[in-house]
Amino acid sequence: MAGTAGGTAPGAPASWPVQAAPISGFAQPMPNTQTRPNDHAALQEAKTGALIGIIGLLLSVIGSYLAFTYGVLGVGATANCSNGTCTYPSASAAVTGAVIGLDIVGYIIAILFILRFRSAFQKLVPIDFRFRSPANLAVLAVVGIIILVLAEILLGLGAINVINACRTGSYTSCDNAVTNNLGLILGGAGLAVLGAILLLIGGILVLVGIWRMGTRYDNSMLKIGAILLIFPFLDIVGVILIYIGAGQSLQVLNQSGMGGLGGMGSAPLAFTPPPGAH
Repeated sequence: MAGTAGGTAPGAPASWPVQAAPISGFAQPMPNTQTRPNDHAALQEAKTGALIGIIGLLLSVIGSYLAFTYGVLGVGATANCSNGTCTYPSASAAVTGAVIGLDIVGYIIAILFILRFRSAFQKLVPIDFRFRSPANLAVLAVVGIIILVLAEILLGLGAINVINACRTGSYTSCDNAVTNNLGLILGGAGLAVLGAILLLIGGILVLVGIWRMGTRYDNSMLKIGAILLIFPFLDIVGVILIYIGAGQSLQVLNQSGMGGLGGMGSAPLAFTPPPGAH
């Protein structure tokens, strides 16, 4: 939709038609004076949630770098095996613990991200029924993340125990350490599968909710951001676009005379019935 003379940012609609109260049978009106409080609160939640997501993804990148550099490459490159004995750098267990700790912080931030968007969807449910499923089922993603945290703790404990046993031990003691910690490793792997399934289901509903926000506010940034969240390495771009899109929609809401602290505005009411309605 073309921008206004005031310089509306690309990707944001110039303005929204101002509708009267929704008629019976149509529970998804465009933003209007009656829905203003819900729209404004939902967009604020989305913008805050996107900012939280940016921080979380940056921490995830750091954690992945540490895990790969000091975990996969570091331990493998510096392990010294000869005469049936392997020695590992003393920092291996410490690095593993640090990576796990950083991941857990990232999980907590991810939970806050999801809860913010779930709150945004809940604020829109009374005025737009399309957000009912995302609002109700997004919590599955939170449950999935909690289970993944437990899984990572179990896997991490098993890995630390094995590293400590193998650091200065023989091949036999190292094999015994793997066997002794097999329960932790298998238990963690099982929980990881369950958590990933729940996170997938809940995450899809969060993405659907963000896409529907883009549809409701006619904002392509929100839609593109929702799609990019699916892809690794592009998800950081996606969450940035969501942050920008939510800000654009708030700006349009305010410029339309319907949002912020500017009151209800003076734009005339004009309702156009949906197609097929007479």
